[in-house]
Amino acid sequence: MKTFPAILAAFALAAGCATSRVAADPRIVVDPSVSSLVKVLTVDYGETKGANPVVALSLQSTSGRTRKIQYRTVWFDANGAPVASALSLWKTATLDPDEIADLRAVAPRSDVNGFRVEIRKAP
Repeated sequence: MKTFPAILAAFALAAGCATSRVAADPRIVVDPSVSSLVKVLTVDYGETKGANPVVALSLQSTSGRTRKIQYRTVWFDANGAPVASALSLWKTATLDPDEIADLRAVAPRSDVNGFRVEIRKAP
């Protein structure tokens, strides 16, 4: 799964999708409690006409210990309102020292107009 963002980007470009690959993205919100423990390496966002958009992140642990984080993706409609979805629940990931984790989320419907990924320290 380490190459998923690269595969997603290649698929998106081949399918004619709008894809962005940035290390610092304002749509990625990292809580201060975890900002010194992980860094965002890449953000890939792809969509095709009629298909549900996909966002994929690569995070790297910057901690010398195994850490648990939580993340969720909030999708927005054309008016900027959050789309209610069970897919937007907090998920937990465990990161070993220096590990790179690939996180992926698929929109609950094809007409979403944006997203925000939130990352926080697991309780």
